[in-house]
Amino acid sequence: MRMTSWEESQLTFMIYLNEGIRVGRHGFFADMEQTFLQRPYLSVQLKEGMALAFMHSIWHEGAVVPDGKKYVLRMDVMYQQVSKI
Repeated sequence: MRMTSWEESQLTFMIYLNEGIRVGRHGFFADMEQTFLQRPYLSVQLKEGMALAFMHSIWHEGAVVPDGKKYVLRMDVMYQQVSKI
């Protein structure tokens, strides 16, 4: 089968599955400078069972869990370019 178009993920959904430990945070940045300075314009404190959806075009970072491991269910929405007829 020949691939004549491309696919890419542009949207991610994450559900945080941890129980009994702090899951951490997910930061969103306006630009690369904010990322390097570790100054997010939005920081979401994550908890067990919480869902988060975001576009890949936004600078983002999932912070390291301070104790234990982070378990997540990640789903990506895939987009494919379709040729014009």
